[in-house]
Amino acid sequence: AVATLPEILEALESLIGFLPVERSADRKSAAWSGWRGPNRDGRVARLPATLSAEPYILGELSLARAGLGGIAATEKFVIFGDRDVDDFHDVFRCLDAETGEQLWQVERLAIGSLDYGNSPRTTPLIADNGRVYCLGAHGDLLCLNLTDGDVIWEHNLREKFGSPGELPWGYCGSPLLIGNNLIVNPGAANASIVALDSQTGDVVWQCPGEQPSYGSLKH
Repeated sequence: AVATLPEILEALESLIGFLPVERSADRKSAAWSGWRGPNRDGRVARLPATLSAEPYILGELSLARAGLGGIAATEKFVIFGDRDVDDFHDVFRCLDAETGEQLWQVERLAIGSLDYGNSPRTTPLIADNGRVYCLGAHGDLLCLNLTDGDVIWEHNLREKFGSPGELPWGYCGSPLLIGNNLIVNPGAANASIVALDSQTGDVVWQCPGEQPSYGSLKH
């Protein structure tokens, strides 16, 4: 209807004519980049007016163990935590969002016996710097290259900051990125909450406190 209103067209036209609409913001908002979405509030930019009565399944993938963590995704990548068949390793997988083909996987030995299984509880965090941060239930925190899964840096939260004691359900809080600081919740006596340099993994600050909660931080 705008095209039929000359006064609106005159107001919209620039000195060099009409310009294409920048869609980058829409593409970014479409990404589900971490726990509860890009703003950690469970909201999306828009939803269809109606949903079909039956799901339209593009593909399926069976996991070795029960999935307990969330999925992070962009237009190109789908990333989630899994376990191997023997239940000895965390397995972080990245799939092609268009085809469902697995692009890479990263495994870390993580042996234990947690209530409700050993699968990662957290949601991977996809950052604008081309990296993804993954945390397993036994404390393995990995910074990976988003496109190929190369490990840039890693820590085990228990080993680096001290054991927080018994954790029946393991680590459940999804990492939080604020600026260049990656915030995690090791739950150690002198390092209950810690900020790591997201580029290097170096400790920026840490504070004493209690054991880790089973929720995720939000800012």
